[in-house]
Amino acid sequence: MKALLAFVISAVVFHYGESAIFGEWDDVNRDDFEPDKGFLCADKYVSPSLKWFVDYYREKVYPFWYLGCGNTENIYDSIPEAEKSLPSDSAQCDGFNMTGWPTYGPSSDESDYKCPDGSSYLPYGEFSAICCDDATAERYRQSKHVKCPNNEDLMTIEIVHMDKEFEDVVSFRENRTLFGKSCEHNFCPQNFRCLQGEFEAYCCPDDPASAFTNSLSDSNAKKAISRTSGDGIVNWLKRQLIESSLIIRFIFVTLAIFVFVISLLICIVCRTNRSRRPLLHQKYGDAKETMTLNP
Repeated sequence: MKALLAFVISAVVFHYGESAIFGEWDDVNRDDFEPDKGFLCADKYVSPSLKWFVDYYREKVYPFWYLGCGNTENIYDSIPEAEKSLPSDSAQCDGFNMTGWPTYGPSSDESDYKCPDGSSYLPYGEFSAICCDDATAERYRQSKHVKCPNNEDLMTIEIVHMDKEFEDVVSFRENRTLFGKSCEHNFCPQNFRCLQGEFEAYCCPDDPASAFTNSLSDSNAKKAISRTSGDGIVNWLKRQLIESSLIIRFIFVTLAIFVFVISLLICIVCRTNRSRRPLLHQKYGDAKETMTLNP
């Protein structure tokens, strides 16, 4: 019974000790779909620059302003490079509002897919589908055709696709409207300001008369960089601990085994003492009786 109790104690030590260490950092280790801006480098020749990250929930590639040091995960130099990390056999609703899974009729034909009222099915893979909210999807599609407040077009960027076989050869070029996930990611260049839409953010030509200016080109940039630098250092420290997680986990496993062994030894000693007690009582008890009877 006590051996079982020792095992339970060691398991509790391991579980709660590991949770205390990794409870918060597991969230960092798991990509929570927000980019790590890093922090300013000590090397003055390493400058902040525009990078790309993958939001695996939305299944989209978005830009963010990278401060130069501290982040080595989910960071890409180009959109085509980042898009290689997107899953090829899944799907996401326009507007990211999935309402559930469809019910299937007697046949496997798509005409038998049934979704809740106000939703439509979106097939992915060969035999799967999800249900998407129609109203949200329509608002999302309309948001792709939004105009800037002065009726100008949104900022576009040229994307260069390299040949798959010959990496130094340009396969084709295309222009895309630059959409970001959030204005907090500071992805708009100088002379452009960021506007936050319902689903995504976008860049418009800067209006000097407007109080809302691009955070990378005004005095707020230094404050933003200073603030995110501290966050970046904290995340960097956390990541270093995550990278050494095997060592820490080994320590906790060893500690749990040590507690178990000590508890087991205590149980053995207690049982041994208990088994010796009747013998000692019999030996010295009989002697006492003899002394009493034969003064």
